[in-house]
Amino acid sequence: MPKLLKYTGIAVGLLIALIIIIPFMVDLNDYKPQISQAAKEATGRDLTIEGDIKLSLFPWIGMELGAIQLSNAAGFGDQPFARIEGADVKLKLMPLLRREIEMKTVTLQGLRLNLMVTEDGNDNWSDLSSGDRTAAVDETPTGDATPLTALVIGGLAISDAQVIYDNRATGSRYAIESLDLTTGPVALNAPLDIELNSKLSSSKPNINGTLGIKVRVIADMEKFEQHRLENLHLSFDFNSPDASNNGFNSSGQLVLNSNIDIDLANQRYSLSPTTLTANISNPSLPGGKAALELAADINLHLQEQTAQLNNLKLSSYGLNIQGMISASNIMETPLLNGDLRIAEFSPRTLFKNMAMTAPVTADPNVLNKATLELKLVNTTPSSIHIKPLKLKLDETTLQGSIDAELSDTQPLPAVRYQLSLDAIDADRYMAPASDSGATSTTTPATPTASSGAAAAAQLPMEMLRNLDIDGKANIGKLKISNMQLDDIQTTIKAKDGVVRLAPVSAKLYQGSYEGDTTLDARGDMPKFTLKESLHNIQAGPLLKDFMNDDMVSGKGTLNLNLTAQGHDADAMTKTLNGTINLNFANIAMKGLNIAGKAREARAKLKGEKLSDNATKPTDFSEVNGTFLVNNGIVTGNDLGAKAPFARVNGAGNINLVETTLDYLITAKIVGSSAGEGGEDINALKGLTIPVRINGPFSAPKFDLQYDEMLKEKLSQGKAALKEKLDQEKAALNEKLQQEKAKLKSDADAKLQTEKEAARQKLEAEKQQLKDKVGTETQDKLKQLFNR
Repeated sequence: MPKLLKYTGIAVGLLIALIIIIPFMVDLNDYKPQISQAAKEATGRDLTIEGDIKLSLFPWIGMELGAIQLSNAAGFGDQPFARIEGADVKLKLMPLLRREIEMKTVTLQGLRLNLMVTEDGNDNWSDLSSGDRTAAVDETPTGDATPLTALVIGGLAISDAQVIYDNRATGSRYAIESLDLTTGPVALNAPLDIELNSKLSSSKPNINGTLGIKVRVIADMEKFEQHRLENLHLSFDFNSPDASNNGFNSSGQLVLNSNIDIDLANQRYSLSPTTLTANISNPSLPGGKAALELAADINLHLQEQTAQLNNLKLSSYGLNIQGMISASNIMETPLLNGDLRIAEFSPRTLFKNMAMTAPVTADPNVLNKATLELKLVNTTPSSIHIKPLKLKLDETTLQGSIDAELSDTQPLPAVRYQLSLDAIDADRYMAPASDSGATSTTTPATPTASSGAAAAAQLPMEMLRNLDIDGKANIGKLKISNMQLDDIQTTIKAKDGVVRLAPVSAKLYQGSYEGDTTLDARGDMPKFTLKESLHNIQAGPLLKDFMNDDMVSGKGTLNLNLTAQGHDADAMTKTLNGTINLNFANIAMKGLNIAGKAREARAKLKGEKLSDNATKPTDFSEVNGTFLVNNGIVTGNDLGAKAPFARVNGAGNINLVETTLDYLITAKIVGSSAGEGGEDINALKGLTIPVRINGPFSAPKFDLQYDEMLKEKLSQGKAALKEKLDQEKAALNEKLQQEKAKLKSDADAKLQTEKEAARQKLEAEKQQLKDKVGTETQDKLKQLFNR
């Protein structure tokens, strides 16, 4: 036994001595040609060993290399495929006897790796693993593997590494430069600290940047299935200077912090908590820059294809979004469900944060608070379903649901919605009147045709043709242009270039509104159809609110059936055609004082001084008429109105293109009931008063037409004179006839008397003759018989 120990010690000593002596006896640099030849046979490439090869066996088994490079594949230029400036790997000998691995820090300096793809799609690395050059590796175990009892590596240090990928087939180039990677000590089941810094560049998109990563890796080195990346800190500073060269003209910094748990066996990944901070400068961003903070607990289960974002918080420009999102089927067509909330914010402050000018509003106290809540229901990348939606702006609340379907074949989504708004005063959000001191109720100046043409905006025809909308919206109360509307119901349908807003209804001023508007954008010229009705509207309060002037009061109904075509408002006005019907009852018109005009007319005609003629409205029991619209000119020749003391007719034109009117109102005095029009109005009975209304809409003039009255008076005088002459002629004719009759009667009586006298005389003469004849006859008979 002692001899055995003696000989064993001698053998170990000789072995140690041999290990120490061999590096001094053997110079691997002498074998560089053989190593290069072996590499040539294995890869077909030239391996150039420029630096010295240093070998050590005790106490560390290791090798230290100088510069080495591997040539490129044929046809890829003279630039080497790979090169290192130096490497150092040392493994401690004695721990190996105890099945332990203990290494010094592994170092690699100046790695250069050039990967290239030619225009025809060939690359310079596939040949390294093809054909007979690839040695077969027998992975069949030869026996029971001897497990390591310990693993200790001083660390890994890679410095000044560079990897370039140049794809000339696609024109893209990517580079990792100045890469430095260092780790802490590596040991079984012990945390590993890793730090990486590098420069990155890309041609598509054109971007340059620096990447920094710090992380502690806690790995199950035995099963290699469960790992934890603890205190991960990733920062990326980037710059993309030229938007015209596949860039996006941006610069900024991204910072990611997280703890990541990885379960490879079950394909579970947890990132909790995770924060992402982004500071980006880009001309297209509001204010040219944006700061974003994102925080969430993220859980992924790839086997079940599910993901969850809990405790989601997103902040940017002063907006704070909170909520949660769950997703399923994430590897195929993700399906999202979740709740999102935007905490109360000030829209005015948001405009300021985005370096934008907030709208100037009539009420400076609006746009000061808003909130948004929504629920995503079964939302996919091609479909969005929000139900419910709740938006609050100042004192207004909008609720409802929105659905949108995206299609690869359609540029716009198909939108379906059901919305309800409780109440809003839209005037508070309108721009204030331009005139100083004017209020929102001031009558706006009527635009001229030229200004309308200058402000005309072309309709977006292509967008209109692609609209696919079917929605309903209700408004409880609306104040707009100082008009009050209640219970507004709107329905819009748009499909295949036809947009229809119908039915639309509202309650206003003790009456109602119904509308049906259609826009047909299928052809080159858009066409409009408007069918609108106002029923039993109180005109006075409406005009008082809308124009601050109740120039007309009374209850009425207005029906419009119009068509138009054109790309802008000016063209539509010029092609406006159709009919307008109105029917009002118990109406009064300020500025149209027929009784006063009648008195004025009488005074003018008689040359009298006009007494006090206070302006009073004329009351009408009814007003009705039909107007024809032809290319923007409204013609109405059958306007009729009834006042207690007058009957009124109207005829003329209203030019919507020039925003002027020329209308003649003719009033005929028919008498007055007690007190209506004054006690002296009956003295004007039969008088016809023509009043012409002309001028621009904004300032119409009421002009009494004296010339027309004089013509009518002259005409009336001629008619009266003719009537008097006819009457006198008739009287004379009657007297003549009477005289003729009397003369005839007298002549007939005289003739009769003379006839009677003649008859009597004749009869007397006859009788005398008879008597004479008889006497003579008797005498002759007597003489005869007496013979």
